[in-house]
Amino acid sequence: QQDRPVPYYGPGKTWVPTDLYDSPVIHQVTLSDLKPGAKYHYRVQGDRRVFAFTMPPVRKWPFTVGLTADIGQTDVSNLSTQALVDMTPDVVLLAGDLSYADGYHHRWDSFGRMIERLGATVPIMTCGGNHEIASGEAWVPYNLRWPMPSDASGSTDSLYWSRNIGPMHVITLNSYAGSQRGSLQHDWLLKNLQTIDRSQTPWVVVMMHCPWYNSNTGHQGEGNVMKANLEAMLYNAGVDIVLDGHVHAYERTFPVYLDKRDPCGPTYLNLGDGGNREGAYTPWLEQPLWSAFREASFGVAKLVIHNQTHSHFKWDRHSCEADKPGNMDLGSSSCKTPSDNSPTAFKTSDETWIIRPPECKNRHVTGSGYTWSERVTVRSQGPRTWVPGPQGSGAPPGDAMWKVVAGGLAVLSALLIGAVMLLLHRLRR
Repeated sequence: QQDRPVPYYGPGKTWVPTDLYDSPVIHQVTLSDLKPGAKYHYRVQGDRRVFAFTMPPVRKWPFTVGLTADIGQTDVSNLSTQALVDMTPDVVLLAGDLSYADGYHHRWDSFGRMIERLGATVPIMTCGGNHEIASGEAWVPYNLRWPMPSDASGSTDSLYWSRNIGPMHVITLNSYAGSQRGSLQHDWLLKNLQTIDRSQTPWVVVMMHCPWYNSNTGHQGEGNVMKANLEAMLYNAGVDIVLDGHVHAYERTFPVYLDKRDPCGPTYLNLGDGGNREGAYTPWLEQPLWSAFREASFGVAKLVIHNQTHSHFKWDRHSCEADKPGNMDLGSSSCKTPSDNSPTAFKTSDETWIIRPPECKNRHVTGSGYTWSERVTVRSQGPRTWVPGPQGSGAPPGDAMWKVVAGGLAVLSALLIGAVMLLLHRLRR
């Protein structure tokens, strides 16, 4: 079944220097009652071609996921798109910065033409990046052209959402929205984590644009506030993999938590090497102990989920950073850049097994049977743990006491200052 096409008249007319653009009509169609694993054919009005897509099956082993971010639309972007097509994935996760339109809205149309051979047949699930909000974009072209299932996941914002996709529960977060306790995104995430059913989706994958773990000099520390607000929550929920972009290089961490290797923590995959026009980022900082592999080149990644506990991951490089126009070299014999881990070119650079250890209880619990907690820091008192109420609400135990104590200290300080001022006034007299 399908709803009648809903016409969206796009962002309308825009003008930037040397560019006048009048948006086409954009049609969105909602399909319902689709069966997992079933193949569907469709045709777009005005186009004689017939396309087909297959709904991701609920439980299929192996389950293949294509991974990329910051893809843009260059010769290298074209290689990345074809590499994703060739891996015949069940789904593609794209962690932000799609078209690099940057206010030139016709680039959204050319990006759509480039990626059509992939997106017409394979579901591409995305999150917004800085290039979807900056340069006058303000999320408008992105939201119209790439609507995500926010309503179905109880989100009030199209920029953070979740969905069960095959054996994965995928959660997408907005790196450019509030994440502190009491924010809409924070409260939605807390409730969403409690809906995870590990018997149906044993793998939990979080996707956002701005990385929390990054040893490149590019965009250093930009995700620290969000990390401080949400890292403990993701760890306690047993998140297995976190996908990022933004930094135009590839980096994989060991399982990590609070800046230390932790076998029960998530593996972070920074995938901002999809091929955008800005080039790869160098140099690197000294490699931290939590960083497993890094390389400032261009490529795409493939995740193959084999069963409930084992996934095989690999990152393939297909082109290199270069000191020439376009910042890209499609024929270099070596992709080596200072301080990276790339000894050779044009073959699989990095691959590993990602395993959900049986001894890590946080990686095997079901949301409805687990009480979430998160870390809260109050001045110099260090970390404390609080357990929210059934709906994710309620203040941390002791918060009211802290407010009373803080208020009492403020009143006491004011009285002391007043007494000192009165004493000084009398002495002067």
